Amino acid sequence: MIVRDSRWQLLAICIVSGLLSSVPTILWAWSVWLLPLFPVVAAVTIWAYAFILVFSTLWFAHYCLHALKRLRACEPQFPAVTVESREVTLKE
Repeated sequence: MIVRDSRWQLLAICIVSGLLSSVPTILWAWSVWLLPLFPVVAAVTIWAYAFILVFSTLWFAHYCLHALKRLRACEPQFPAVTVESREVTLKE
């Protein structure tokens, strides 16, 4: 239900996360002058990818948990069903 109800919001989060994850690659493609600094740039790029991965994961989790909270708040609350127990004897 969450995916069905929040399809466009989740798609927007997905697109923004995908665009964000392309930033380190664009940095590499546009900057030839960074080749002499390869070890430093490689470490920074790996950290950037890790940060973007964690950020997008937390964003999806936060949004989906909030949507689940809203979904549970909108569901009708049913009273608890009580079951009475009684003793049953078999007649011979």
